[in-house]
Amino acid sequence: MSRANSGLSPRILSATIPVAFVVIVAGPNLPNPLLPLYGRTLGLDPADLSIVYSSFLIALTITLAAMARPRMQSRPGAALVAALLMAVVADLVLSLATHPALIVGRALNGISLGLGTGAAASLALALRGERARTLAATGTIVGAVVGSIIAVTLAQFGPAPLIAGYAIHAAVTCAALIAVIVGLVRWPRSSWALDRQVAINTAVPRDLPARWTGYLMGSLAWISGGIIVALVPLAISQDLNTTSLLIAGLGTIALLVFANIGQFSVGGRSIRHMSALAMICMGAGVVIIAASVAAGLVPFVVLGCAFVGFGQGAGYRLGLRIASAGLTPRLQGGRASVYACISYAACALFVIAGGEVATRVGLTNGLWIVAAVLTPLFVVAASTASRRARERVPQHE
Repeated sequence: MSRANSGLSPRILSATIPVAFVVIVAGPNLPNPLLPLYGRTLGLDPADLSIVYSSFLIALTITLAAMARPRMQSRPGAALVAALLMAVVADLVLSLATHPALIVGRALNGISLGLGTGAAASLALALRGERARTLAATGTIVGAVVGSIIAVTLAQFGPAPLIAGYAIHAAVTCAALIAVIVGLVRWPRSSWALDRQVAINTAVPRDLPARWTGYLMGSLAWISGGIIVALVPLAISQDLNTTSLLIAGLGTIALLVFANIGQFSVGGRSIRHMSALAMICMGAGVVIIAASVAAGLVPFVVLGCAFVGFGQGAGYRLGLRIASAGLTPRLQGGRASVYACISYAACALFVIAGGEVATRVGLTNGLWIVAAVLTPLFVVAASTASRRARERVPQHE
């Protein structure tokens, strides 16, 4: 370990950084289950709501693109503090519950997550070594399920559904901010900047597809999840005639719960086999969702979301592992930012297009079109990941 890290108190920061990142990720997921309620309250159609959803992704993509430069990853401590401060400001804006406030607040969420992704990835890898290689992917999925479950529970059963979740999140974020600052103060001031090289195990697994395959997997994982979050609750609310936010949000909850199951199922297993399984699950899931919405079968819609969720969790984590294998902590932050940037940008474009299509042809027909476009891509990703891995691994292994 470098001299810069010799004075570090790893117990404080090692525990605090993952929690802080989960808190940051939870913020932009708070408005997602509320989209049907915003639509009814503010008179927004699917195209309007898809823009609200995607304003976060656009701001996030721009921020991640800026943060992807290695020089921008040289002071991750300061970036993480700025990300937490921005998350609090976003909560305050979103609590205003107007259409412009939703767009601005979601954009602030994007900036917050863009700052925090690379910072958390760099700090975690420097502190904990190779086992923290996929923290950005893990924290993204965990934060998403925490934020969504809290939001839909408060919206269904608590007072002031458009305010309560943001108030609680702002308070928790302030607590995380204090904990991070305390941990960083224990780290010598000069050590807030990472060395270019840190002595960790950077061995690259042999069972590894080409790096571009990882980027493709990450993009498909986030596209499929974004479509479910942005369009499936609207389809359940409008086409299946329910006013319950809990019922409308069941698909999103199933997606996120099974995404956590999927991401924690990949440890120690074949990268090529799990990559193919993840893509197959997402492909099957989007078809089941489209068919179930058309048939009016909410339980099967939830089942399809669970399939997509398992594939998303496994695929997003494996994709980051493939894309960043063997990098040092400072380079890991940049690569994690690039990976997330590509994934979120693809998701934003697809969600905006999906919202426009759904507005023109209806949500049910729109989901069929989405399934028709995505399924061949899942097949390509699964076959490519498996084939490239076999080419790189000797036959006797």
